[in-house]
Amino acid sequence: MLANILPDPLCRLAGPLVPLMAPGAMLVVAGLRIGERSRLIAAYRARGLVPVASTAIKEWASLAFEKPLASARRPRR
Repeated sequence: MLANILPDPLCRLAGPLVPLMAPGAMLVVAGLRIGERSRLIAAYRARGLVPVASTAIKEWASLAFEKPLASARRPRR
């Protein structure tokens, strides 16, 4: 869980953080202003995370992402 970190550092953290997450892991980002949601969703989606939940209370929001499970497909020969 990441909380009360400004949006610029949160976007920069996507690159180094997502590869460290195990398949199926969840990431919750909280303490965002509502207007920052789309930017954060785009940054983490671009790194392969799937947004699974978003909540808002007044001007504050939180987001939950999941790293997809590795594909069970075998490579084509």
